[in-house]
Order: sequence, then structure tokens, then C-alpha cells
Amino acid sequence: MGKELSESLARLLTEQRNPVSMNMDRLSTEEILRLINSQDKLVPLAVEREIPYIMRAVEMIVESFRKAPDASALWMPRNARRHSAPTRRSWLAL
Repeated sequence: MGKELSESLARLLTEQRNPVSMNMDRLSTEEILRLINSQDKLVPLAVEREIPYIMRAVEMIVESFRKAPDASALWMPRNARRHSAPTRRSWLAL
């Protein structure tokens, strides 16, 4: 991984220490599990805030496939490239 990419990833909020879990090493097993669970509950709210950006990214990807159908070679299984339309399984391979 290049230095620039590494530095960029290091600045992401998701890659920072979570102040809520700074004392995790002093918690009981139950407290750790409850802490993890409480933090996991925040994920749907965070995803919800990002839906407009995720939607735009998906639309851009779909549009790129429409403009360059041969790009299917990037995501379709090798044995299906010339033989069939994309399947749910080939989409899941992304």
C-alpha cells in the first residue's frame, strides 16, 4: 500500500481509536460484549446518513456498465462472460 493511501486511511474516522472503548482491557467479558453491542447499534444510523452518497456511487457504477458493456469482464465469472446474462451469484462476487 502506498504511503499516500496509508496516510489517507489513517485519517478516516473508522480507523481512529474509539474513546468509548479506551478502557476495554479493564472491562469484564459481559461489559465488553455490551460495549460492542452498543457500538454496533450505531452502524445503521451512520449508514442511513450516507445513503445519498452510496446511492450516487451505485448509480455511477450502473451508468459505467451501461456505457461500456464489456466492463462486465471485471465482475462476471470467467466461465459466464460469453455465455449468459449476469446472475445474482455473479453480482455477489463483487
